[in-house]
Amino acid sequence: MIVERGPNGSNDDLLDQLIAANTAGRLSDTELRQMLILLFAAGFDTTKNTLSLMLHAMIDHPQIWARCAQEPAYCAKVIEESLRFASPSCTYRVVTESIDYRDISLAVGDMLIFPVSIAGRDPTAFPEPMTFDPERSLSNRHLAFGRGMHMCLGQFMARANIEEGVHLIAQRITNPRLDGEVTWRPFPGTWGLRSLPVSFDPMPGKRRPEPEVAHG
Repeated sequence: MIVERGPNGSNDDLLDQLIAANTAGRLSDTELRQMLILLFAAGFDTTKNTLSLMLHAMIDHPQIWARCAQEPAYCAKVIEESLRFASPSCTYRVVTESIDYRDISLAVGDMLIFPVSIAGRDPTAFPEPMTFDPERSLSNRHLAFGRGMHMCLGQFMARANIEEGVHLIAQRITNPRLDGEVTWRPFPGTWGLRSLPVSFDPMPGKRRPEPEVAHG
């Protein structure tokens, strides 16, 4: 992709700005490539996976999905509950002391990968955590966007994109239902669904208004 654009780029977009910074020596080749990987994973994969995880949950909650099509403000509540219930983010931890956990031996240096949403399933933090409830109290926040120095800088743009997307998609994909096997990605990286085959009822087409005819 970088080679196709050339040293000066071919479009006036973010990629061209990054290529220009590389050409001017402000970004190394390695930094440029790592920045693109981060942009695709954090700026595209996370949003896409959040939408598919949400749709997967909505198949069991058709009333909530139908309401998303009617009420944009309600979509924000559904999104926050979705991020608590099944987030695409993962966290990594390295074992510092050998332990046995549920008949599994973990040695020093082993890496463990946890989906962040596992914290959202903690019954001591969220009452009835396995229940999908957009109206639940958010006195304890989910960890989908991290905390402190690891807080996601793009979280507000992500929320705005997903809210708008859910409201529009719910209008066009009505009564979604499973139509095949659901498969999952492995945990490393941006987690989510590998496939979600669904059938749905398309939104009825809207008739275009008849053009006005001028009478002179």
